[in-house]
Amino acid sequence: MKSCLPMTIIYLSLLFSSLIISCSNSDSENIDDDLESTQKVNGDLEGRLFIGGDGEGWILDISTGIYNRIPGVDWENKNGTYHALADFSASSIAYNGNEFLTKITKCQKAGDDPLSGYDDCLVIYGVDGTQKQGNHLFEDILGEPKLSRDGQLMAFFYDHDKSDIDPALVIISRDFEPISAISSPGFNVSPSLSWLPDNRIVYDRQQSIYITNNKNTVGTPIVTFDENQGQPKQVTVSLDGKKIAFILQTDATFRTRTATPWIINIDGSGLRQLAQVEAGRRPSFENLAWSPDGKYIFFTHGHVAAATTTDLGLIGGGYVIPSDSNNLVLNDDHPDIIHIRSYFAMKQGRSNVELTTDFSVKEGTVAWIP
Repeated sequence: MKSCLPMTIIYLSLLFSSLIISCSNSDSENIDDDLESTQKVNGDLEGRLFIGGDGEGWILDISTGIYNRIPGVDWENKNGTYHALADFSASSIAYNGNEFLTKITKCQKAGDDPLSGYDDCLVIYGVDGTQKQGNHLFEDILGEPKLSRDGQLMAFFYDHDKSDIDPALVIISRDFEPISAISSPGFNVSPSLSWLPDNRIVYDRQQSIYITNNKNTVGTPIVTFDENQGQPKQVTVSLDGKKIAFILQTDATFRTRTATPWIINIDGSGLRQLAQVEAGRRPSFENLAWSPDGKYIFFTHGHVAAATTTDLGLIGGGYVIPSDSNNLVLNDDHPDIIHIRSYFAMKQGRSNVELTTDFSVKEGTVAWIP
């Protein structure tokens, strides 16, 4: 599946307290006025889900189930600022709560030759929607770029598609100055990374999860799995930097993914499976996100299908379980499992919305923020 601001793990407070106030936009202005904005629809759960993906940038208020589009980005490229094929993706939120990072694939042609490829762009936006920093990159960005927790660094994978050099993991400053880079033929097709509080990085590569030194891209394996166990993907670190949540993927096709959710301590100890499905069902877990206090884990479970007439996305449900769970069987009747409800139709700009457990996200980032 194609990527969107991860994977991964990014918490924002100032931005999204203001987002809930400014929800009148082209995607939600036709919603019924009778919609109760203060009604709690998911028990006592608090906070918001930051939902990225190709062409997506949404905030779901967990308590009320109401969606709002992230402001300040021309998500549909209506102004023609970028190439007609440009695709926006909300990639990550800075921990300082003041800005977010957007990836724009195919933002411009790489050359005058009609057969030349496209450049990708990274743009940092402030909470008021103004562009703060931006630059184009002459390579294809793989997965989702991530802002460091202090917002001063960016890390991402990219493919040297215009040369024979292997794909690379790089760190650059917010002013696009190079900090560190490492190339490797073993990076996964859709690699993921997650920043620690001390500017180390956790990332997946082949059958292992790696951890780097401070502001460095050279990693040391934390844990390695054999092919029967699966390939680690979608790594995301808890806010305190002590635990890593990830999925182990055993197979994936155009329409399905078989993957289970796991947690491991940052030192490689305490490996355990978070949840499983009932006998006879395919485990298809994705998009893990830690609650800000580390007590819960959000994830999606479903299958790949046509989310719109032109795009693919995950169709299924969003769930929350305690992060100390051990092989919890996914079942709506279990008291520790919350099947997230929301006014999902708001994302399609439809009126007469109803509360539902439907949930979809194009491959990208889901993060639980205050």
